[in-house]
Amino acid sequence: MNQPEAVATLLKEATIQVNLRDNCGRTPLHLACSRGYTDTVSFLLKHIGIEPNAVDKNGDTPLHLAVRK
Repeated sequence: MNQPEAVATLLKEATIQVNLRDNCGRTPLHLACSRGYTDTVSFLLKHIGIEPNAVDKNGDTPLHLAVRK
């Protein structure tokens, strides 16, 4: 979903957890990077509290995944 507007709407919710992880330890930023969603990645990186250096269970950060894409 490369729709920064939809992400912005979700981030307005007080209970949203921007660094919530899936079973593989990936955050929304990991997923956006791995899928090449550049607009969404840019938007997420501007959000206070985002962890750009979060490491998943494979030892990958969002940057590692973006480079591979």
